[in-house]
Amino acid sequence: MSDKVNKIDNAINYKEVFFIGLAFFATYFGAGNLIFPPFLGLETGNLGVSGAIGLTTSGIFLPIVALIMLGFAGSIHSIAVHVHEKFATIIVASIMIFATFVSIPRTGAIGIELGLQSIFSQAPYVAAVAVYFILALYFSYQKESVLDKIGKYLTPIMVICLLLVVIRGVMNPVGVPQGTGIKNSFFNSFLGGYQTGDLLVSFMMADFFLNTCRKKGYTSRKQLGKVNAMACVVAFVCLLIIYGGLYYLGAGASGQYLETIGRTDLLIDLVRRVGGGFLMSILGVAVVLACLTTATGQISAVSDFFERESKGRLSYKSLVIGVSILSCLIAFIGVDNIVKFTNPLFTALYAPLLGLTILGFFGKWIPNDGFYKGSIFLTSIYSISEAINEFTGSSIGFLDSFVTQMPLAGQGFGWIIPFVVGLIIGGILYPRISGNKELIN
Repeated sequence: MSDKVNKIDNAINYKEVFFIGLAFFATYFGAGNLIFPPFLGLETGNLGVSGAIGLTTSGIFLPIVALIMLGFAGSIHSIAVHVHEKFATIIVASIMIFATFVSIPRTGAIGIELGLQSIFSQAPYVAAVAVYFILALYFSYQKESVLDKIGKYLTPIMVICLLLVVIRGVMNPVGVPQGTGIKNSFFNSFLGGYQTGDLLVSFMMADFFLNTCRKKGYTSRKQLGKVNAMACVVAFVCLLIIYGGLYYLGAGASGQYLETIGRTDLLIDLVRRVGGGFLMSILGVAVVLACLTTATGQISAVSDFFERESKGRLSYKSLVIGVSILSCLIAFIGVDNIVKFTNPLFTALYAPLLGLTILGFFGKWIPNDGFYKGSIFLTSIYSISEAINEFTGSSIGFLDSFVTQMPLAGQGFGWIIPFVVGLIIGGILYPRISGNKELIN
């Protein structure tokens, strides 16, 4: 019997799943994920346990649960279709555009500036960025082997480097966590994790992850969901260990730094204090690999998506080359100017994706499509208004009032009231308008 048939008959290759999980972890863990846990630890000080729970909830649990949910659903489309037939295509295409013009170029800029140049300060930026994207192109060029290359080769080295930094920081802390006067450490860290936007990675990478697992022989929806969930557990554990160690490193420095210190500056100074130049070199390698694995995964996901949407008229390999070149050029000229134009796109996307995650998780208990349509419609109106308000600098008076006066808006959760209102109204009106009272499968 062939290996593929064995897998269909539930003979799961656990070693293979472990490396897939490492690839999941590496795709989530970019350089940004290195710099915010120490800062949150610095802010919470001796209330680190509740703060760590808050960070874990929003920064790890939420994105991973979303990916598990999408795995058991089989695709993003199978959930988003309840909103509209084209909703998944529109929202995922928007994520892919954001990744191409911001996320992927930013990995190159950060990887070279924070990673390579922290080891070799005289390394030429333009040449180094070019080499970086040539490597990203190489690792993403063969679609079938992308997760293998990330999980089996790049990620283990990155994990070892990160563990060396974390273990050294835990064994040789810069101090004892102190009181910082923070009023709600859980909520503060929850917001810190929430605002990183890693949920977008789940929706961006889900179909590529799932299609790769299918090509490895895990084809039934039940087994695909199981394999995906097991890989997600591996990613969750890796994220928890690394986040926890970095968070503790920052907590030990509470009372020693002003909270106005930059996140990158804090991380670099802490690593130098606990491990000197050698540990800084280790951190530099970890940063480059964290950025490279994220770029590789995202280039592959973008190329795979547009190949499918063009029905093969645009080939995956041609798209990989094109996305790599475009991202490289943007990294050359600087990402900052592009970010101010594309960050509103991120704002417009994030709340509807959170809403879709909630709906997908409770999907089997939702009576009709009206709950999806109403909640996502009103959430999208609010988030688009918030994005326009951000882009225009609050210059549109009525829009600014609508966004800022919404309950919980100050905490970043202004979308919740529109979501709940839309949920109720849509669920009540849809059966009467459509005449469809059947339960959703």
